[in-house]
Amino acid sequence: HQSVTEMAEALSAEGEAGSAVQREPVMIHLQRVTDRAAMRRVTVTTDGKGQLTQFTVSNGSAPQLNFKNARALAVTLNEMCSGENSFVFVRAAKWADIPSELWWHVVKNMTQKEGRAVSCSYKTIAQTVALKSFVWVHEQIHLDIMQASDAVRTDKRTNLPMNIVEGEVFVGRSRNNNVVLLRDTELSKEHCRLWRDARGDIWIQDLASTNGTKVNGEFLRPEGAEGSDAGKAGRCKSEQRRLIVNDQIKLGLTTLALKTGYVEPRVEHPPAAAADVVGGGGE
Repeated sequence: HQSVTEMAEALSAEGEAGSAVQREPVMIHLQRVTDRAAMRRVTVTTDGKGQLTQFTVSNGSAPQLNFKNARALAVTLNEMCSGENSFVFVRAAKWADIPSELWWHVVKNMTQKEGRAVSCSYKTIAQTVALKSFVWVHEQIHLDIMQASDAVRTDKRTNLPMNIVEGEVFVGRSRNNNVVLLRDTELSKEHCRLWRDARGDIWIQDLASTNGTKVNGEFLRPEGAEGSDAGKAGRCKSEQRRLIVNDQIKLGLTTLALKTGYVEPRVEHPPAAAADVVGGGGE
């Protein structure tokens, strides 16, 4: 616990020294010792001179604590990392598609060296996950625009880029969605949804949109479709498809992509009470 306090005080002293180096936000991941599902993310932000401007303690996607004082940071971290129910520092896992982020991290824990081949059974994996020394946190992933019209790119109501953390992310022309592509008239009001499961995998499903949803150039298959029926979803929901980093999602005239890294969330706009879409082909 002493090292936690010293780290925060050192950060404060560095800010007072007025370092001119521009710094990116520092992300600190914490995991409760008695409950590995309980995660906290601490974001420390400094200005161009290295002075502490703000730090946020988050649980999932909702910020819980916001401070602009280095001493408050030291006190908060010291309290979180003290006692029987304390938190410990963990390192975020790297994304890998074999077959999911979780199992790849298990292999890394077993070998202690990334990339080394290992032979193991399901029983061995289960035993590794049960170890108190095993820690795991999802890689930070966000959704952003890859290709779009100028009207969509300049529209601040899109809420993009957006971190994919917990819960569902709905995409469409309606302002009731999390991602609002109001200026793309080829989209439906509620076009598709994305979500992240407990293992960290990200999924997508078309919500019976008029013009369908493509992933890497291929339409999502309608639920239960076989053979030649695997075209665009049309007027029924599509099957659920797992996504990986750099997958391209084409909705109407707009292409979105999954990217690694955390982005500062945009201020959310309240849902519109009246007419909330621009006229177009989707519903």
